[in-house]
Amino acid sequence: MAKKGLLAVLLAFLVGCSERNEPEAVVLLDLSAVRSEIDSTGQILIGPYTNLHWLAEGWANHGKSGIWTTQKEATAHLYLCGTRVVISFTISTMPSLARDGQEVTIALNGRDLATVPFASGWTPHRLSLPVEADQFVPGLNELTLRSALCASPPDILPGAPPASLSVLVQNMIVIGWLDQEQRAALDQLRDIPLVDSDYCPAARSPGLRETEEPGQGEQPTASRQRPDVLIMLLDAARPDHLGCYGYHRETTPNLDRLGNEGVIFTNAVSTASYTLTAVPSLFTGRNWLAHGVVAHGDALGDSLPTLFEVCQGAGYYTIIYSANAYVSESTRASRGCDEFLEKWKDAPEERTVDLVTDRLAAGLGAEPVLWYIHFVPPHIPYTPPDEHNLWANPAYDGPANGRGYFHRKLCAGEVRCEAEDLRNLVDLYDGNLHLADSWVGEIVASWRASSRDRELLVVVLADHGEAFGEHGKYGHNSTVYGEMIRIPLIFSPRGLCGALAPAADSLRSIADVMPMLLNLLDIPLPAGYRWPRHFLDIYHGTDRSRNQVLVRTAGEQVFGIWTPTALAVTDFFKLQELFDLAQDPGQLVNLRLERPEEFSHLSATLRNILERRTDLGEAPKADFSERDIESLKSLGYL
Repeated sequence: MAKKGLLAVLLAFLVGCSERNEPEAVVLLDLSAVRSEIDSTGQILIGPYTNLHWLAEGWANHGKSGIWTTQKEATAHLYLCGTRVVISFTISTMPSLARDGQEVTIALNGRDLATVPFASGWTPHRLSLPVEADQFVPGLNELTLRSALCASPPDILPGAPPASLSVLVQNMIVIGWLDQEQRAALDQLRDIPLVDSDYCPAARSPGLRETEEPGQGEQPTASRQRPDVLIMLLDAARPDHLGCYGYHRETTPNLDRLGNEGVIFTNAVSTASYTLTAVPSLFTGRNWLAHGVVAHGDALGDSLPTLFEVCQGAGYYTIIYSANAYVSESTRASRGCDEFLEKWKDAPEERTVDLVTDRLAAGLGAEPVLWYIHFVPPHIPYTPPDEHNLWANPAYDGPANGRGYFHRKLCAGEVRCEAEDLRNLVDLYDGNLHLADSWVGEIVASWRASSRDRELLVVVLADHGEAFGEHGKYGHNSTVYGEMIRIPLIFSPRGLCGALAPAADSLRSIADVMPMLLNLLDIPLPAGYRWPRHFLDIYHGTDRSRNQVLVRTAGEQVFGIWTPTALAVTDFFKLQELFDLAQDPGQLVNLRLERPEEFSHLSATLRNILERRTDLGEAPKADFSERDIESLKSLGYL
């Protein structure tokens, strides 16, 4: 009702403008629409200009009732343009504050526009504030709400934020009157083309092309001439802790050797900061918008062919050994596999490396082999054996022992991590990484010592990284910054992967591994599927760098766009950030204010991608067993 009433008040403005043939009225912001989108658990529908504004300090999202100010002063950055604007509010406050004389002053760029006293609590106060062109700048402007009083949230507000509450902004609408030139300039910030066509939604989108029927292209290499392929994923391995990526400790001598003999991708990222969504991108060559696996209980559907199905169709014998229940029969990760081993069920007491070397010793047959091994280390728990625990201080007796209990509380923000605790966590993590590296070395050595008469192509990567207090977070799942999103990616030896070397420093996604591998193996794509243009560019060897990679967190909807030079981060509400990756590799300096047009272009691209791809790919429900659930809990997922 508040929204309809407010729009009715504004109708006279709009009719008057039309009669006088003045510039067109454009709704620049409708806060109620933004709020409902944030609260939605279904489709994501972002309004036309929401990427241009954001709430800064002193606010808390309180669902569908409105947005509370939580301090005596709250600020917002509004993108204003046109010959004039009108900023309209529906606001109220609590009865106790109204009785004590609550009032709010609204200011724009330091100039007071109005002061509103509250006669009673919960009564909607509606006001429209006309702002002439000389009172704002074309672009970002600072809006401030200054309250006289604050109070603790009463019990009648379930789920209210812990901070004190002041004024409830039930809605805010900004209307600008724009001439044709101003409207065109504004639309340039909104209508951003999808420069990275991986995310084109429609089956007949020009960004997708259907593959040729088998036999129409060049004849593929005979299967007996193809190399064996060994893919090893180190869960939660961040690249800047590997020696071949410049780390100061000798954590990964075996990976360093593989990298020196092969191609190291220096700018590779995941599609998400958690295993559940990242690994399906590796298996299908698609972003999460296509495969649809985004939440606990999702499983991989049948709509997209997997790397293992394509290689199996080309004569490969396919194997997966997994130590993570999110890569399991239950999540349908086994599609296209001749063998699938779930370590937590099939051999919980044995080392993964021993299972692999025993299987190698038993013989693999004449056909080429594609084998994917998913290790848990360096993932939590950080409990390296003594021979790999090379850096932790044996005298440390604090709570940060690398096991799940403390780590879960740390990730939830329930405990503090002091400097010595952090040092111990990093030391134990590095020991875990040293353990995983030793397994990589043992497996490669065993393979090369076996009677296989084929060359071996090795791929080593991670599904995501791991945070140690950067941006106030630990572990993974919760941000899209580099410590959680960047991944190592190594192909080796160069004699089998040299064609990838020109792209070694370009932006790459975990989803690009599939087309890169199929290109190296000269395996034709199956007919009848439509593939993103970018996938085909990599597959045909014509691509050198991605334009962008769309990334996301688990749970809360925080998204990011990685480009070769920048990272934009947003939740389309309060979080709006832009980082220069060349000048600020740690993403510490937010340039949102200094480079508003660049952020607006990137966030508008993100919004358009989500808006045009509201239909996630098919994701049937996973059927987890009790042992699956126990395994996931041991890794801190549940």
